[in-house]
Amino acid sequence: MKIKEVRINGFRSYKDNTHVSGFSPRSNVVVGRNGSGKSNFFHAIQFVLSDEYAHLKEEQRLGLLHESTGPKVAHARVEITFDNSERRLMAFDNSEVKIVRQVGKKKDQYYIDNKMVPRAEVVNLMESAGFSRSNPYYIVKQGKINELATSPDSYKLKLLREVAGTRVYDERKDESMKILKETKMKTEKIQGLLKYIDERLQTLENEKEDLKEYQKLDKTKRSIEYTMYDNTNKEAMKEKTKLDLAKSEITSKDNEVKNRLAELVVEVAKCKTEKSKLDAHGRALREDKETLHTEKTKMTENDIKLSLEIKSLLEENSNEREGRNRAEESLQTVTEEIAKCEEELEVIKPQYVELVQEESRLNTDIRINESRMKEIMAKNQRPRFETIAERDRALNEEINHFASLIQDRKEQLAIVQRELEDVEKEEINLNNDVQAMGLKISEARLQMDNITEELPNLKDQYDNAYNALQSASREEKAIRDQIANLEQDETAVYDQLRRLVARPIFNGINGVKQVMKEFERDNHNGQHDDVIRGFHGTLIELIEVDQMFITAFEVIAQNRLFYHVVDNDRIASKILRKFNEMQLPGEVNFFPMNRVSAPREKTFTPRKDARALSDAVDYDAKFDKIVRTITANVVIVRALDQNAREIRNEQFDVVTTDGDQMSRKGVMTGGFIDKKRSKLETHSKKMAIKRDIDALKVNLRAAEDNVKEKTREAEQARNRMTQSENMIIDLHRRHRELTEAKKAISQQYFMVAKMKEPKTDQIVQIKNRLRELEAQQATLKAELGTEMNSQLSAEEQRTLQELRTAVDEMKRKLADVSQSRMDLMHRKNGIENRLTKKLYKTKENLASRVENITDHERSHRLKIAEAQRASLQTQMKTIDDQLEAASRELEEFENQEKSISNNLESFLEQQKDNEKRQRDFQAELDKIMAKEEEVKLKREDSLRKMRLLGALPTDTFSKWQNVKQRDLEKKLIECVNDLKKYENVNKKALDQYMTASTQKEELTKRMDEQKRSEASIEELLEVLENRKFEAIDMTFKQVSKNFKEVFKQLVPHGSGKMTLKAGDEQDSDPSRHRVESYQGITVMVSFVSDDGTSETREMTQLSGGQKSLVALAIIFAIQKCDPAPFYLFDEIDAALDAQHRKSVAAYFQIFFQKYLSVPELQFILCSSFSAIFAPSIARTRKKMIRSLSDQAQFVTTTFRPELLSTAEKFYGVRFRNKVSHIDAVTRDQAYDFVEDDTTHG
Repeated sequence: MKIKEVRINGFRSYKDNTHVSGFSPRSNVVVGRNGSGKSNFFHAIQFVLSDEYAHLKEEQRLGLLHESTGPKVAHARVEITFDNSERRLMAFDNSEVKIVRQVGKKKDQYYIDNKMVPRAEVVNLMESAGFSRSNPYYIVKQGKINELATSPDSYKLKLLREVAGTRVYDERKDESMKILKETKMKTEKIQGLLKYIDERLQTLENEKEDLKEYQKLDKTKRSIEYTMYDNTNKEAMKEKTKLDLAKSEITSKDNEVKNRLAELVVEVAKCKTEKSKLDAHGRALREDKETLHTEKTKMTENDIKLSLEIKSLLEENSNEREGRNRAEESLQTVTEEIAKCEEELEVIKPQYVELVQEESRLNTDIRINESRMKEIMAKNQRPRFETIAERDRALNEEINHFASLIQDRKEQLAIVQRELEDVEKEEINLNNDVQAMGLKISEARLQMDNITEELPNLKDQYDNAYNALQSASREEKAIRDQIANLEQDETAVYDQLRRLVARPIFNGINGVKQVMKEFERDNHNGQHDDVIRGFHGTLIELIEVDQMFITAFEVIAQNRLFYHVVDNDRIASKILRKFNEMQLPGEVNFFPMNRVSAPREKTFTPRKDARALSDAVDYDAKFDKIVRTITANVVIVRALDQNAREIRNEQFDVVTTDGDQMSRKGVMTGGFIDKKRSKLETHSKKMAIKRDIDALKVNLRAAEDNVKEKTREAEQARNRMTQSENMIIDLHRRHRELTEAKKAISQQYFMVAKMKEPKTDQIVQIKNRLRELEAQQATLKAELGTEMNSQLSAEEQRTLQELRTAVDEMKRKLADVSQSRMDLMHRKNGIENRLTKKLYKTKENLASRVENITDHERSHRLKIAEAQRASLQTQMKTIDDQLEAASRELEEFENQEKSISNNLESFLEQQKDNEKRQRDFQAELDKIMAKEEEVKLKREDSLRKMRLLGALPTDTFSKWQNVKQRDLEKKLIECVNDLKKYENVNKKALDQYMTASTQKEELTKRMDEQKRSEASIEELLEVLENRKFEAIDMTFKQVSKNFKEVFKQLVPHGSGKMTLKAGDEQDSDPSRHRVESYQGITVMVSFVSDDGTSETREMTQLSGGQKSLVALAIIFAIQKCDPAPFYLFDEIDAALDAQHRKSVAAYFQIFFQKYLSVPELQFILCSSFSAIFAPSIARTRKKMIRSLSDQAQFVTTTFRPELLSTAEKFYGVRFRNKVSHIDAVTRDQAYDFVEDDTTHG
């Protein structure tokens, strides 16, 4: 078994995860300076495998954790991987086995192959691989050699005991001694008890005779006492009979009172229920009356407001009508005046146009003639041209210029003419728009009139629909009140049923209802459909019993009435499971139809006054088996008479209509049954109320639908009325908008009409200017091609004169025309200004006032107000009728309430009196019960005393039965006096004698067993002492022999021996085994001195190096006795001088080759000295390592290069920043490290 890998994390100087792997199966070397962490590497292995770190306290665990700068280490972990290819660890089939130990502040854990195990399992595993717990020297750490070298002889003896394995014998001996001590204590106790029992038996033998006489007198005494107690018991029985009769009489009276109280309670509950209903009805009546009063008050206020509004509207209409008539008269006058002005303007306008045109024409002709005159006069003033062609070119340029101007004027004329046409078209369109607006205004006025006439009818329709809605709402409220009253009755019946049914059963019924609701809520994907469909309810809900036979059926069915009927037992199990999951209280019973089998039913021959119970029950056919389990072979009769007995003899169970029963086995049961407490009757009432509620709910839904329909109709009527009112408002608004639009279009029309005259004047001016330009152009064209003269010709002068004369004439004519135009223009403007600024606006204002629809709106409001007032007065009349009816109904209600209150007070008074009677009866019953208790105690005391008397003589009853009580008392006194003579006699002497004899036999047997056990234990102790002596003696002989040989090899010219040192024989205990007399082991050795002499000495007389050498010899001798798979040596040569180190090195070669030739041996050696393998013995060392490596794995630490030459694997230990590191290095790096360390050592 070899080490393959070692992982260290957080252990002492190793902080990070240090992984040492790749060990050679032969020779490995670890090099490192002092303090670098070599010893901590070995301590890590020892931490996992050794007992030294077995039980660590918290501070010791913290001491193993790495401490340095940086994050704090939470735990220390060491993992060792062993090569198990040879299956040395037989418990594992793996080729590798990992053992891990991890400690922290709180935990200490072991793992084998990543599985947590206890430490004992790791220890057992290592022992199975060859690690003996009795040999602590397969790991030798620093200081161990020195400790052994300086230890006393007793320590060496203790070490020898451990090697010999005497710990097992000592543990067995301690256990045996403890058992022996306990056995001796038990033996002494048994001896004491036997002595006491012997003395007690002697005393009891003397007491037996007195006891016989005492027993004779005691029997007589007990017989008399029994007779006296029996007489007392008989008297108590007579007294109890009298008390029972009195109690029965009072109980009968008390039952009558209780029945009357029950009746009164029912009557009081009925009265309270009726009173509650009446209170609710009274509140509703008062609320209705108050509501009607409030509505009437509001209607009265509204009526006053409407009357005032109607009056105001009438006055406003009257005033408006007068103003409108005046406006119509004024409008007629203004219209006539406008017509006159327009006629006059129509006459003036053509004249004015002719004058304007004439004036323009004259101005143009004057300018043309003047222009010609200027042209003729300009001929002399033009620049002199050399030739006619040059002149003509200049004239052509002017002609072209005039042509351009003429073209511009023509284009301008065309534009203005088009604009004038557009203005005329716009004027026509605006005039048409004004006419259209007038038509739209008339249409809107007509629509307003039609809708206004229709509005009262719509108001009547709405009022009728609203009244129908109120009637339907009252009907719905009445049905709701009836349902509320019935629900109160249902609650009262439910409470009564709850009081009649046992609480666990009732809670179970409610719990099952909750369970079914939970199933329905959770049935999202149909997973509970089978439960919902398969649950049918309780049996009482599935049957109907004839009223006459309810009592008979109920006494037969009993609590089975409340069993839950389901299709199969699987559904019942689901319900029960859910019931328990919800932790609901109560008792639940089921009738699973797949499991219930009805009993065989006999044929019943019908006869008078008898019928089968099954004929009195109505139910669904699928529940036949369930019902027949109750009704099978049961017959109802009128009375338990001869007829009933005959039916019973036919093996039928018989029951009367009053509930008395007679079974086929002859048992008769019966008694008073209060039918008012019948569960079936109460349930029938509940079901009848439920049916009434269901019927009313159907009516309620119809009433609600009717209310919805009436609400819809009222809403439709209101919407139609509102729609008409909104249409009127829209028409009013549209009328105003159309009026405003007509006014705006009219103004726009007048503005467009004004634009025509400027356009006409502009056209005339452009035409005149065009004629003037064309004349100038024609003059220039006429001059083309004429002769060039320096003076005007006669023709030109004559033309010039004619032109001047014509110009003067036209100017005179122009002056007359201009004056006429101005006069006519002033007249035209005056008429136009009067029309536009006064007459047209006045007409428009008057027409707007005449056409104003404010009066129409006012009339509309007036009609609406009158219709509302008429409807309001109708409603007020209806409310007055309703108030009168409500007052009458309220008066009747108050009379009923008074009557019910009187009845309730009477019932309560009777209830109070009966409760007082009941308390009196109860007080009498308490007295009787107290007497009964006293008699009972007296009787029980007599019976108890009779029982305590025990067995009596056979003649007791015949001898003392007829003796008087006084004579019995005298005889009893005599017996008591005679018994006083034997007061001190032991009454249990015989029993105690027999018991003591039995105990003596048992103790004698136990005494023999204890002695045999004591002898066996002493024999075992002797065997253990002998075996321990043999183990120590054999181990000592082997170690002594090995020590002699090892020391001879280490010190060839010396000798050594070991002897056992015994104690003083005079002081020794003879009973003590001789192995206990050993006090230590003495080691005697001799060394050859420098002068060649030798002397035998003890350990205390040796030098430090010699002591270390002897200690090594002892360790090697022990190892030869009990070899381990591998060894850890840490600086074992610390105290050796050079000569002794050579001797040890020489011994290693022999030791490894001869004694440790184990196939899986691993040897780990740690040393900070190089002299142990000095150059002088390098050759010997190389042979030793080579020999060892052929048979085992070898790991060593050195500072000398000689050992490196035989190694196959090298590791270097470095210490940086307070952290140790182990790295694989090459051979050259290992040589450099050793040489560097030797240089700086």
